[in-house]
Amino acid sequence: MAQVDDDSFWRYDVDPARWSSTTDSYRIPRNGSLLFGLNGYTFYSSVYNSSIDRFQTELGLNDDGINFSYRNLEGRAVLEELLGTKYYLVPDDGGETTAYGYDNPVSTTTVDGHSYTVYQGDSTLPLGFAFSGVITRSQYESLSMLERQEALLQGVVLSDDDAASTSVATAKPSLSTSTVESSVVATSGCTVGDGQVVATSDNATVTLSVAGLANSETYLVFNNLDYEPESVLSLISSESFSSKRWYLKAKELAVALSTTPATAYSIYGKADKGSTNRCITNFVSSSHMYGGKREWTLNLGYSQDAQSTVTITFSNAGNLHL
Repeated sequence: MAQVDDDSFWRYDVDPARWSSTTDSYRIPRNGSLLFGLNGYTFYSSVYNSSIDRFQTELGLNDDGINFSYRNLEGRAVLEELLGTKYYLVPDDGGETTAYGYDNPVSTTTVDGHSYTVYQGDSTLPLGFAFSGVITRSQYESLSMLERQEALLQGVVLSDDDAASTSVATAKPSLSTSTVESSVVATSGCTVGDGQVVATSDNATVTLSVAGLANSETYLVFNNLDYEPESVLSLISSESFSSKRWYLKAKELAVALSTTPATAYSIYGKADKGSTNRCITNFVSSSHMYGGKREWTLNLGYSQDAQSTVTITFSNAGNLHL
């Protein structure tokens, strides 16, 4: 970013596809913006603004399950424009950017053997701007996470009392968000039931057939997500365990008893039309780092062609309720 020749005030964001596989390809340093003297969205501090956490949680923008840590805006066209992201940094080894509106490359550099390109946005809003309408808090909360995101472009959200006391007209947001049909067509290392995925191995996958829409961002939405790591009890109660010979059972039990249960887990999503992997990371509810985040929206990127499949990868074995 230091190579961008721009003396004006600007913000930048980084492409969230930092995982080109289920192994990190590159990491965004925590508080990287502060370290490099730039205006970005990376933040990590236990002294934090709870309003920002509320803003992100209400939109399902939970790149990190920690309340006081965030890294980017996930390439969401609405948020990048609304919050004034002028430049967008993309690792070239992670594939082309799928962020809508960032297709003008202005700089390319190589760091530690990896090539990066900076793109400039074509419709970035300035640091300060005005709305001609207001949206009441109750109206805003009645919308889905993605509808809220759209509504933010069309009015400023005020408490019901403040909205009633202002002379500014109440906005009636025009919403284009729609839910498309999807179905499970393949699984590997897991079973899918009613509101539950049981992953019997790490990096288990579920493939969905999706009736996607052309010229759209595609989002994967998780509601009421919770995770229980694989335990000795779940191991010995499984059908696959009961069918094994005694010495294999003893071997698996020895491994299970000597392994500390996972305290965090990741879920990766990848669509078939140009989208690189996107990821969410959360903590188990018993962890001291758990932030109470159970609603997630994962942006799989923009595509001119309709997406037809989405592959979901679960980093850890265990039970996922959703």
